[in-house]
Amino acid sequence: MLMQRRHCVHGEKCQPLSFKQLLNCRVLHNPRYTGEQIAEHCAIKYARLKKYIAESDQAQIPFLALVRLAAFLSAWDLVDLVLQAYGRRTAPIERPASPDNPLSEAIDVNAAAAQLLSAMRDLSRAGIDEREAEELRARIRDLRRELDDVDAALTNTGAKS
Repeated sequence: MLMQRRHCVHGEKCQPLSFKQLLNCRVLHNPRYTGEQIAEHCAIKYARLKKYIAESDQAQIPFLALVRLAAFLSAWDLVDLVLQAYGRRTAPIERPASPDNPLSEAIDVNAAAAQLLSAMRDLSRAGIDEREAEELRARIRDLRRELDDVDAALTNTGAKS
């Protein structure tokens, strides 16, 4: 059963009975973002997103769009629900909790970026083979995780004010 947005945001959570209802709740009852903002950030046209969340419409959200939406909203239950139909589920990757200090996180990001640039400079002189390219991609993924930690630290700092 879906509640009105104001009820859902203030604690009387919706009890969706279908994937479309859950998607509808996550998008339209989000306390931080409007549906338009969510659509824009996830690179989905808002009119199309409204079709994806409407139970009366047969349109299904493409999986990559669903993943972008789940990542932006931290609503991985959406992906889990889709995967359950195939006997699968996601499990979070355990990472150490990020410190509440955005400055130390930003310093870590700069250090990781400097290491990446140095490695790319060194490898590009002699040419990059597939193994080295994969190593660079791994460093880029590490840098993205560091950036996520900075974002989390800034979010935590903003929540304390």
